[in-house]
Amino acid sequence: MSIREPLSIVPMTAAHATNIGGWRYAAPYAVYDSDAHTADLMLDPANSYHAVVNASGSLVAFCCFGRQAQVPGGDYSDDALDIGVGMHPLLTGQGRGRDLIAAVAEHAELVLGAQRLRATIAAWNQRSIQAATAAGFRRAGTFRQAAGAGGRTFTVLLREPPA
Repeated sequence: MSIREPLSIVPMTAAHATNIGGWRYAAPYAVYDSDAHTADLMLDPANSYHAVVNASGSLVAFCCFGRQAQVPGGDYSDDALDIGVGMHPLLTGQGRGRDLIAAVAEHAELVLGAQRLRATIAAWNQRSIQAATAAGFRRAGTFRQAAGAGGRTFTVLLREPPA
């Protein structure tokens, strides 16, 4: 399995969601493991989840837009479309994140008409922060969740339209 250009953002199907529900990551990334509930969440059109497939049609990732990409405790009052991504566990840590994030951002801009994009990433996840930065996002701030919400620190990144 590999990410091959071009990547396509396609509607989430039950088969995609079931597949993603079985993804398991190595520590410390195991916090991103999915389950059957995640598959149900991904199939609800109101949650705006999409599958990401490579040139041969293989599922390589998923993405979401809007509220589902937000993290409880963050300030999302300014105008930006939130994006979230998750890559197949067998493809992580191989320098492919930039291409994935760039493809999702391009979809948000060209298909969804977004002018400004925002990504919220766990502060410890330097791989993802580096990939987002390489895809044109810049660090805009951090926040720490309340202890009852998890107490974790997150980095907020923005991608502005070209000047």
